[in-house]
Amino acid sequence: MKIGIDAHVLTGRYQGSRTYLLHLLEAVGRRDHRNQYVLYSFDPAATRSRYPFPNFEHRQIAMRARAPRLLFWWPWIQLHDRLDRLVTHYVSPLVFRRRQVLFVYDILYETHPRVFRRGFVLRNRLVTRVSARRARVVITLSDATRRALAAQYGIPLQRIVLAPPGIKPQPIEETRCPPAVEALRPYVLFVGRLEPRKNLPVLVEAFERLARSDLRLVLVGQEDFGCRDLMPRLRQHPRIVHLEAVDDEMLHHYYRQAALFVYPSLAEGFGIPVLEALSHGTPVVTADSTALPEAGGALARYVQVDGTDAPDLLATAMRAALDSGWRPAGAALQEHLARFTWERAAEAFLTALDVTE
Repeated sequence: MKIGIDAHVLTGRYQGSRTYLLHLLEAVGRRDHRNQYVLYSFDPAATRSRYPFPNFEHRQIAMRARAPRLLFWWPWIQLHDRLDRLVTHYVSPLVFRRRQVLFVYDILYETHPRVFRRGFVLRNRLVTRVSARRARVVITLSDATRRALAAQYGIPLQRIVLAPPGIKPQPIEETRCPPAVEALRPYVLFVGRLEPRKNLPVLVEAFERLARSDLRLVLVGQEDFGCRDLMPRLRQHPRIVHLEAVDDEMLHHYYRQAALFVYPSLAEGFGIPVLEALSHGTPVVTADSTALPEAGGALARYVQVDGTDAPDLLATAMRAALDSGWRPAGAALQEHLARFTWERAAEAFLTALDVTE
């Protein structure tokens, strides 16, 4: 088959869908030499450098405006390039419905609309619902989202393929700690975009209630919408450090050296940072909702984070985790991580492409 992939997220802002597609395509390229792939992006040179596989083509997306691209450019590309499948994210063209393979990473705008902008909720409720119902097959990352798609949109479960993200197990033994990381120890770590869904005010309050003068809170992630009131508080706090740009190598060190990773998100389509923290042998405290228990399994501590007593509950869980000194390791950790590999994700993706009508 000739498979077109909307790869514009690869050169976009750092977020879960970008991380997922980056690694998925590497695994697909290593595994599948039978099909032909055409990656459409805003920077074909960058995707060509990352994916130099002989059966991968790299082409420019000609329209930057989202609506014209969806209504006119993609349908024309499907005809012009004779695509057997077109893989898109959340939204797909309204024509050639049996060729459409759609990634829906979550439908939190349906289940948790209060943590998103109103326009975003209304738009996705319309276009993603229509796209998902019309698509040949929908791919999602967690069983929680799979069940939500079936319940909210009435899509048969056999048309929803589960393809959880992968994780590369990290060696647990100590490596040389960079001075920039060493200077912050001991610290509690959060990784993710700074937006209302991540529940950062509750995290900051819980951190303050720990009353540990030796401890810092390190937040790694770009500022997003809805943080206007929070950012001055972060900048002025003597024991909170916000790092907006951290490369992959340094991020590994921040995970490894953290005394605790805390992720009190109100809702997640999966929760890749939880899995990343565990892979570094770092203890995790996270929310007990949506897909986060799938990411953390039996190795994380879970807290209800959406009530008025959330800061107290979170602080109690953080204190218990810090005082215990326990770090995930051994057979239980390896068994959990073995469920999440990019090879398995690639296999599920290829299954979705071949799904019969």
